[in-house]
Amino acid sequence: MVFFTVAQIYQTGTEQFNLKPMKGITYLQEHELLSSPLDPREVVRFIKENSKLDKKQIGEFISNKKYVTVLEEYQKCVVLCLQFVYL
Repeated sequence: MVFFTVAQIYQTGTEQFNLKPMKGITYLQEHELLSSPLDPREVVRFIKENSKLDKKQIGEFISNKKYVTVLEEYQKCVVLCLQFVYL
């Protein structure tokens, strides 16, 4: 049996996301790094904290109508960040 560290799973999930976003998300769910059913806040945290994600793939993923809740949560995060910066 092969065991992977959290970092290895996270890296593989990132690589898969960069090829096909939902494949990476599903991989992370299978390894319990993201919840199932999908929690938009967790996905946004994954996107915001992971500098190795392809920006084009992020845009395509969050603009997909299937994942409108992720887009809405992402927008909330951006607004909160801007409010914090301009305090």
